[in-house]
Amino acid sequence: MALLTRHDSRWQKLAGDQLLPDLDPPRPVVVGCNGTEASLRAVKLAVRTVGDSRTLVLICATRPSRRPEPPTDLHDALKDEAYLLTGQASVGEHLRTAAELAKWHGARLVTTTSEHGSPVPVLQRVAARVGAGAVFIGSDGPRPGWTPRRLGARLDRGVELIVTDGAVHHRRRTAIREVSEPRVSWPASWPAPGLATH
Repeated sequence: MALLTRHDSRWQKLAGDQLLPDLDPPRPVVVGCNGTEASLRAVKLAVRTVGDSRTLVLICATRPSRRPEPPTDLHDALKDEAYLLTGQASVGEHLRTAAELAKWHGARLVTTTSEHGSPVPVLQRVAARVGAGAVFIGSDGPRPGWTPRRLGARLDRGVELIVTDGAVHHRRRTAIREVSEPRVSWPASWPAPGLATH
């Protein structure tokens, strides 16, 4: 008798422009953006895959600085534009660049947001909050690295996870495997638990 189920995450390799599986039409698509070329490749693939019919949610995970930076002469020189020297300004620039790229490739509905936290929990939270059908993230290597593997273990099974290096794409494939009920047998010379012997 099968009692327990376990989720096995595996990766399906899709080369070149091989079609990705159909995604639920009404659900948004989340793309992790951090300003790297890898994240911009993920934006391009997301737009190419889902076209202009879905909302593209571009998310950047940030970590708050531990201590405020003291003002410098450059801050004084920039005056009202001194905010451009902050980390949040660079995050905004990363998201603006990614949004422009998505629109240039044909996306019509693009939203951007940033949240404090590590990439894996931030992507998971945003995907759950918007009811995402898929999450796209970029990779520098030919195989999914630490972040995609951790994210794959935390995302709901109904959410596609696509990892790309630009040329090769990997899709998380989740299957349910049955685990048999463990059987306990007692040696003939031992009494079964709960039975008293005199």
